[in-house]
Amino acid sequence: MPAINPAHRLPNVVDPATNKVIVDLACRRCGYNLRTQHEQGVCPECGSPVGLSTRGNFLQYANPEWVAKVAKGLQIVFWMIIVEIALSICFGNVINPIAPFIGVLATVIDVVGVWLMTEPDPSGIGEEKNVSARKIVRASAVLAAASVALDNAMDVGSTALPDTFVALLTILGVAAALAQIVAFIVRYTYFAIIARRIPNQALVDRSLMIQKGTIIYIVIAIVAAIIAVLFGSAAGIGLILILPIGIGAIIFGIMTIVLIYRLQAAVTNEANAARVNWAADT
Repeated sequence: MPAINPAHRLPNVVDPATNKVIVDLACRRCGYNLRTQHEQGVCPECGSPVGLSTRGNFLQYANPEWVAKVAKGLQIVFWMIIVEIALSICFGNVINPIAPFIGVLATVIDVVGVWLMTEPDPSGIGEEKNVSARKIVRASAVLAAASVALDNAMDVGSTALPDTFVALLTILGVAAALAQIVAFIVRYTYFAIIARRIPNQALVDRSLMIQKGTIIYIVIAIVAAIIAVLFGSAAGIGLILILPIGIGAIIFGIMTIVLIYRLQAAVTNEANAARVNWAADT
């Protein structure tokens, strides 16, 4: 078992004089009560190191299979962003019968990635703090898939559908888009939660900074849209706002890609460290 970092130890759990567990503490792997067990010993029930359960919610001490799932989910989310960018560059506004199917497939794969990324920690440690963020992020992935399906339905069969049904689909699409915006912002909160468990304060700060910037960007975009509707697209103020909106979309898009790339790399390293820490014979 690697040397114990005192900063990673749960408070008031181990007697500093004897290094024995002095409270009722469940083993992270099997749930056995580790009271009176030495911190450098192993669980009598499953043989996993006691020290894994006396530490905080850091990823390097968590279930390695779960950490690997989180890393895999982040990797999938990262590559799906790259795929979406490639699709927009290759197809753009060109009508292509293959593009909608590729877009739907990419969205479905992204949902799988988000589901893995937000998999709850089987130990339950720290879960009360991030369960709401996880639910919102997962809901956003489902809404994104539904929104893509609605858009494709509108593009393919809008001329054959009754006007009332088209109007209903339009309303549902707008509602889904608004919900996605809120959930997209919350996704950065979840990134920060993961980064704290590495721990990597730089990634935490970057996540929250991008989140705040995205909120400001969205507010500016909404203001520009309102001005364009009220005064026409030629309104001077509306035109002035269009440029920063475009630049903001590019900047925050690039920053998000870099953030997710660095986060998935860091979590992958933590998964490898967790495998070492969870080796029962170390």
